[in-house]
Amino acid sequence: MTIENHIENYLNSAIPLWNTELAKLLVENKLKELSLTNTAKNPYKYSIVSCINNGVHHKEVSIPLYENDDGIKLVLPSAIPDLFYEAHGLELAAIDKSSDTEIAKVKSALAVFKQVPEVYTFINTIVKSIQILQAEDSETDISYSHPDITFSIFFSLCEEDSVLSNLRVAESILHEVMHLYLTLIENKVPLIKQDANNVYFSPWRDEPRLAKGVLHGLFVFRAILELYKILKKLEPFANVNEYIECRIIQIEDDLNALKEFAAAIDLTTYGAILTIHLLPLN
Repeated sequence: MTIENHIENYLNSAIPLWNTELAKLLVENKLKELSLTNTAKNPYKYSIVSCINNGVHHKEVSIPLYENDDGIKLVLPSAIPDLFYEAHGLELAAIDKSSDTEIAKVKSALAVFKQVPEVYTFINTIVKSIQILQAEDSETDISYSHPDITFSIFFSLCEEDSVLSNLRVAESILHEVMHLYLTLIENKVPLIKQDANNVYFSPWRDEPRLAKGVLHGLFVFRAILELYKILKKLEPFANVNEYIECRIIQIEDDLNALKEFAAAIDLTTYGAILTIHLLPLN
């Protein structure tokens, strides 16, 4: 069975959205593609810097987030100047190997997913590294991912240390992982027609957006909704149940505003199939 066949099967039964088997295939395939773009003299080695600098690898200073030195790593700000962050309006938080509080907060946010093992495994299949962003204020959560930085996500941390703050950061993590996942799918199976230029209402931006942006938002927030529905039943989150319920209601309202999006003319057949499975809420 080809990887395209695997994706077609997934699109026809996309809930739950996290599918580790497909994610592994997509990641392996993408790493192979990336390695083929480099000569044997300069073999490809994944890093945030190599993605930004067109495959040219520079050593990154990173901190393993797991005891076995395998899996997701926290990449510290690089001494190598690069315009990428400035061009995308990103400011990296000033952390180093001695930033124990920040490192502990990242680990606590990732630990949220251990309560849902299939999601935890899925995230660790896709994400190889993260970087911490500096938010403008303590009430603002920011996160970012870029299709050319294939296996890395960027997000801010909360000032306080609590179950609620862990949830907020965990939502940012899942948000960006789902963007990366859908991009890997799109690289193999088109979900949006070529030259699509119609715009559609986006409940998250409260403004018209291209179909690609709306589909990504729908995909991402449906995954977050499904996670919150699981977490609200778990005892470790009993004290923040009111927050979870509020997020569920808010996300459901936003998704229900997109009930007509499955008929969007800019969706391919595959894109329409996926949208139908995402809406109406199942």
